[in-house]
Amino acid sequence: MSKKKKSVLLINLEYYIALPLIKIIQILPLSVLYFISAILGRSFYLISSKHRNRTIQHLLHAAIVKNHAEAVVMAKAVFANMGKLTVELFKLNKVITPDNYQDYLTITGSDKAKEMFFQKGKERQIIIATAHYGNWEVLGKVFKEIFGRHVTALMRLFDNPRLGKFIYDARDGKDSSTMVAKQGGIRALIKALKNDQSVCLLIDQHAGRESGIETTFFGQPARTHTSPALLHLKTGVPILPFVSRRIDNKGHFEIVCKDPIEYTATNDKDADVQAISQQITTALEELIRECPEQWIWCHRRWLNINRKGYKPQSTTV
Repeated sequence: MSKKKKSVLLINLEYYIALPLIKIIQILPLSVLYFISAILGRSFYLISSKHRNRTIQHLLHAAIVKNHAEAVVMAKAVFANMGKLTVELFKLNKVITPDNYQDYLTITGSDKAKEMFFQKGKERQIIIATAHYGNWEVLGKVFKEIFGRHVTALMRLFDNPRLGKFIYDARDGKDSSTMVAKQGGIRALIKALKNDQSVCLLIDQHAGRESGIETTFFGQPARTHTSPALLHLKTGVPILPFVSRRIDNKGHFEIVCKDPIEYTATNDKDADVQAISQQITTALEELIRECPEQWIWCHRRWLNINRKGYKPQSTTV
């Protein structure tokens, strides 16, 4: 069921309340904002029982923690990081720019990925598969500088279009990246790949039956978006799973990469899509495990918890 659209009055009311707060965020030092936002994030943990309970349940479901007490401690850290992310949306574009990004962003992880995609003058076209982890928006202004090509990325439309446009204008480096609406955006991604650009997709959230395939995530059944796999099979462009991980309270991040995925297709397209989607899901799981408090655990990611009507896939003996 689609969400009811907000009235023009509510859209404007939210916008004019948020605008002075955003201006304050842009003025205050990042260290002060991190301190305040961590407190606000933990306050939200206390206020929102739905998100708090889901986070604790999911941490236990994924066996990230051993017991409920550990889940509570981890959940508080998750909410603190969510608070930091909120202020970063409006602040980091003033901190990290195409001129100084090398002082704030470090590339770590797979040597193969570094060799294939991060050597100046030798960059290759890429399908980026990433997650709602750390700060996935941090690259918006510097995609071209890092990856050597213009990047087209899918985005979910904001419930408040005025606030959405404000955030979009702040993060969209016109020479570096293009944001397209998630609805019907696959055509834009195909066009971008044909034009020798790279594309970026966040694929760690639940996918519907029409757009997803069942995979295993933290040992539990989940449905993963098939878009990266289908684009890879259609174009042959390698897939790079990575996350942008926050490493301190000074605006420094590391881009942590897994090995690129280059799959040899068979005559069974469904099996190919399944295999590629599982490879991506496993890669993102491994990255999230390294610092789990930076992933947003309140998402209803799994099919067998906080979701009705799931029936396990049948197996033949």
